[in-house]
Amino acid sequence: MKRIALNILAICLVLSFRITPAAAAGENSQVPVAYTEGDYKYVETDSGAAIVDCDLEISGAITLPSELGGEPVVEIRDYAFAFCEGLTSVTIPSGVRSIGQGAFMDCPALKSATVPESVVRIGGSAFSLCTALESIVLPSGISAIYDGTFGGCYALKSVNIPSGVTEIGRSAFLECYALTDITIPDGVTMITESTFNGCGGLRSITIPESVTAIDLWAFYECNALSDIYYGGSEA
Repeated sequence: MKRIALNILAICLVLSFRITPAAAAGENSQVPVAYTEGDYKYVETDSGAAIVDCDLEISGAITLPSELGGEPVVEIRDYAFAFCEGLTSVTIPSGVRSIGQGAFMDCPALKSATVPESVVRIGGSAFSLCTALESIVLPSGISAIYDGTFGGCYALKSVNIPSGVTEIGRSAFLECYALTDITIPDGVTMITESTFNGCGGLRSITIPESVTAIDLWAFYECNALSDIYYGGSEA
């Protein structure tokens, strides 16, 4: 039932993004012009090109272009690659600074994603429901992991949380069944609602002294959790 509910939410979010701008376009519309190059749709921004959509039939291992329309790719917008069922691996080029909300949501065959150090923001639910995703290395420049970023990534075995992260959102690692250990960096002050809810394989977690509050259901159904380290000592 949880999987069905998550899918319904994902569909609603993506349809609202992909349909509403086109439907709303009119005489006074401020919607930017989207261009197509190969499998990608993009818009021009002051700093470069932003990928806003793609061919849903895109499949296999892909490397995103570093340029579109002669401009450097600097952004992947909300839901740009959502529901790409055949996508197995993605390499994001250096120069991209932002990955939008739900950008790769519900890409069920996606096993790996390479995120460059240039990225400073990854939006909520960016990789949610990527059920085959096994590992990811997050760039050191991000300061937050937002709501649901890896929710429903059942196969996720390992993920680093960079030292500069001070915020971890609700359900960020919801039902990451394969995750076995995690270290929360110093500077995070709260473990929010359902952050690790349903992480049935989680055995060990290290929590810094900066954490002063743990919200509801943060570790609900973490039945294998046996080693909790707080401030350098085992709790």
